[in-house]
Amino acid sequence: MKRLRDIVELNKMDIIPSADVGTKPKSDYTQPKSDAVGAFVDKHVVQKVPHPAYAKQEEQDAVFQATNINKDKSKMSSYHDGEDEAVYEAVEFVRDNLSEDNLELFDELLKNDREQAVKFALDITEELI
Repeated sequence: MKRLRDIVELNKMDIIPSADVGTKPKSDYTQPKSDAVGAFVDKHVVQKVPHPAYAKQEEQDAVFQATNINKDKSKMSSYHDGEDEAVYEAVEFVRDNLSEDNLELFDELLKNDREQAVKFALDITEELI
């Protein structure tokens, strides 16, 4: 019989995650984890139908793949590719490990000066991990 303490110990997440956290390959529909998912993907094939208003292939790509959109990376709020996930995880890591009083102060800092709060979160995460 399991005790509550045993269950909590099994489910408890370490405060400082190991180095391999976040390095797992991302799941994709092209590489299903089970046979049932593979069968589902095989049955549901997506067909791309060209839009009748756009005759050229580059116009089709501009509509369906947003090839004509350039990301403005000059602002702090515009993270570079892959950086948005690191910022999100750093902020969540800090929020999960702060006390109640400090959490309120951090939330206030996020509301008032988001750039400073993100910098703080990234610095703390780098120090601890």
